[in-house]
Amino acid sequence: MRASTHGLVINIIHSLCTCTNPSFSEEAQRVLRLSLDEFSLPKFYLLFGISKVKSAAVTAFRSSCRHPTDKWLGNERVTQPLPADRERLSLPSLEVITDALLEIMEACMRDVPDCEWLNTWTSLARSFAFCYNPALQPRALIVYGCISKSVTDHEVKQLLRILVKALESFNDLILIEALVMCLTRIQPLLRPESPIHRALFWVAISVLQLDEITLYGAGLALLEQNLHTLKSQGCFDKKETIAEVMMKTREKLEWHFKQLDHAVGLSFRSNFHFALVGHLIKGFRHPTPTTVSRTSRVLTMLLGIIAKPLHRDKFEVTPDSVAYLTALVAVSEEVRSRCHVKHALPRWPADLSSSVENGEASGGVQAIGLPLSRRQKSWDILDQSALQFARQHKVPTLQERGSRSSVSNESNVLLDPEVLPDLSIQALVLTVLATLVKYSSDEGETRVLYQYLAEGSVVFPKVFPVIHSLLDQKINNILSVSHDQVVLNSVQNIIQNMLASEDPSQQQLHFLQSCGFGGLWRFAGPFTKYNMMGESSELFVNCLEAMVETCLPGDESAPVPPSPRPYNLSSSLSSLTLGSPTDKECPEAMTTECERRK
Repeated sequence: MRASTHGLVINIIHSLCTCTNPSFSEEAQRVLRLSLDEFSLPKFYLLFGISKVKSAAVTAFRSSCRHPTDKWLGNERVTQPLPADRERLSLPSLEVITDALLEIMEACMRDVPDCEWLNTWTSLARSFAFCYNPALQPRALIVYGCISKSVTDHEVKQLLRILVKALESFNDLILIEALVMCLTRIQPLLRPESPIHRALFWVAISVLQLDEITLYGAGLALLEQNLHTLKSQGCFDKKETIAEVMMKTREKLEWHFKQLDHAVGLSFRSNFHFALVGHLIKGFRHPTPTTVSRTSRVLTMLLGIIAKPLHRDKFEVTPDSVAYLTALVAVSEEVRSRCHVKHALPRWPADLSSSVENGEASGGVQAIGLPLSRRQKSWDILDQSALQFARQHKVPTLQERGSRSSVSNESNVLLDPEVLPDLSIQALVLTVLATLVKYSSDEGETRVLYQYLAEGSVVFPKVFPVIHSLLDQKINNILSVSHDQVVLNSVQNIIQNMLASEDPSQQQLHFLQSCGFGGLWRFAGPFTKYNMMGESSELFVNCLEAMVETCLPGDESAPVPPSPRPYNLSSSLSSLTLGSPTDKECPEAMTTECERRK
């Protein structure tokens, strides 16, 4: 079927190239010729799911029925299944194909008076998109999102209602993904004053909270498009910060959102920026490179959104921006060059360094003074002379450094206690760094992160014990197998400062729980093979249903005049796919068409 469809598309484009009535302009002819060449490339064979086919033409006309060779049964024909074709036409591939076909259609329509091709296509796509059909509905949603030129609040609400039904069963991820992708493409077409724009921010966040690998990329794309749209509308240019704007949006549903925050252990009410970063840094663990790069783009965009109303440089370290800068420091050379490590940490004695490098060290790092079960203490890897050295060279505390001039006046330092005096923010910064290093497998990123963690052990000694347990296993592994001198030096400095700062006041991860971030390190980890976020799915359903039925307009809205679609933006922000709904009802406007097609 896919090979036949590909061949049909090629033949249609070729016919348009050679036809004389209607007659197309030179520009349209150029587009057609380029498209004909493009659809014949291996890239489009892959998009159609026929890249492993030796001959698309032969495959298109291959019959699934043949005469048996082992015995004769008169004129009867025995149906034989075709070999399993493991290639699939994914939703992102369908999105690319639809964009290419739309470009061809729009080029030809300019030369055809009163042409209704696109209106007819859109009407058909809409009718299938709003009708329950497990085979066609997800694909129709993608096409509808790609080719629509206008959209009403009512239509978006219908899509959200379908999403509610799909999430209730949560057994058809293709449909859920398609719905999120459709919302991503049509959001720029909504009227600028529609409150749905801001509501979609929380829809995207809730999709990320599902912790489903096939949906995370779709939710992240929706979040990126949402931020782009709101930014282009000037929502963040006023005195209100993004945190104030978004938290005000969810006030009526705060009871529902508090439950969602609690389920993942990331509290937007406690600290909006770190909660948002906690959702985003999970994208660095996604297997799709597109999602990984999108994660960095979203974090960078948020830096600009935060800085613009205050007329600050987006790389200036502030309590609001530090969450995003910390998340980017390992992957962005620009962030590292603008947010420095300030302190030159003391080195260990040569004999101790050599003993560690030779692999004589063993054991984990103890969270000093914490009332937990006995674990291998960090000083087990040190002899008494090393311990004495550490205590003699104890790093000055914040009070001892109080008389020194502010380092923030000299340079832009990422970990500056004078810029970040709040202990909870200090702890969250260190937790983000520790979480990133815990799950990172890239040597370059690990090297950078340990340098900043070593800095954190100097400047944030009171809260550094909070992350001891997150670093234990990783540090133990590095001391055992690593030969990277930079990483070893950083780890040695971390251990030295942990010994020198024996402060039992911080109760490890209990401190994070009191801040509302007990799930930060856990949620930001890799995607699990078996999704266990059933609770989040149920809470999302309840929240989304309440949002649609009580907080969003649209049931009586009038159609919005067509508006130019920002193709370059929406195409670059393509998202992923979702599962199928159990709702078999069609929107009121589509009921007649749906019944006819049934």
